[in-house]
Amino acid sequence: MLVPFVIETDALAGEERWTARELRGHHEALLRAWKRIGLFVFDGQHLSNSALKQVIDASLEGSVMHGLWRGFVERAPSVPGGDKWPGTMNEVGIPGLAEVARVCFTKDAVIDQFEDAARAVDLELLTIAGAGGCRGFAVGEQKAGTGIDQGESVRSVWLERFAPLAAARTDKLKNIYVSDPYSVERYIAEGKEGLVRFLSLLSETAQSRKNVTVYAKWPYRENRRVPRELIIESLRAMRVGNDLELVSKLSVVLGNNAEQFPRERFIMFGETYVWEIGHVLEVFDAAIVTKKHNASLKTWESTEFYGKWLDDLQMNERLEIW
Repeated sequence: MLVPFVIETDALAGEERWTARELRGHHEALLRAWKRIGLFVFDGQHLSNSALKQVIDASLEGSVMHGLWRGFVERAPSVPGGDKWPGTMNEVGIPGLAEVARVCFTKDAVIDQFEDAARAVDLELLTIAGAGGCRGFAVGEQKAGTGIDQGESVRSVWLERFAPLAAARTDKLKNIYVSDPYSVERYIAEGKEGLVRFLSLLSETAQSRKNVTVYAKWPYRENRRVPRELIIESLRAMRVGNDLELVSKLSVVLGNNAEQFPRERFIMFGETYVWEIGHVLEVFDAAIVTKKHNASLKTWESTEFYGKWLDDLQMNERLEIW
């Protein structure tokens, strides 16, 4: 699961005892952790106005901030901290900060001052030298490969695993792809709620508009192929009584049979984050998970093959639902 973290920008200058080489190594380790399992919480409401963005924009060409951070920040997942994170630590604000972040990277002096107060609310304080050994990131890594158990609350599953990606404020994650061959048929022919509940939770937790494409086999009902017009009509009806406002576009790509699809079923956010889940949208059929599902989070380089699988399905008929 993605782990929300904040950075006090003073921490990026490092400690006086560090060499330039050590400082660069610590920056690289922090960015690797962010790339794999982190969700950056920036101060205020807009990344473009955040303290981190201002430091990057003011950095000199050839500096560690310019070379490592400039291109990365626009592509990695981030969310606003709003009034919970003003950009600097203070004791009064620690409980609020712990509501939006699990880890804070700061200076040694700040850790010495606030460590007890932070520990009381389970907020981990580290210098950037601690990114590689961060307890919060290690727990996130472990949970990223943990299955979904029967009896879990679907809302809890969503909030823990999917909501951080749904909420991310970056255009790189505005397109979401679902590969689940039976998802459309289960909704239209069987009345299962997995697809509509997934879209509802997405719209509820997103902080910007999303485009969703579902890859599925053509639905059949009573051994008859469902007509194209009825598919569109049935799926458009999902907006009646459901708040899907932030799902600004829904498309379905329909193959002739399930054998066209990869065995792996997954939800892909942008091109760099994939939740691979057994039976995918079946997880969302009811308010409580009805059976155990394998689940694992793949990120960045490990997602390359999922994009290629989707490319292979593009030859099938696409229906624009809205």
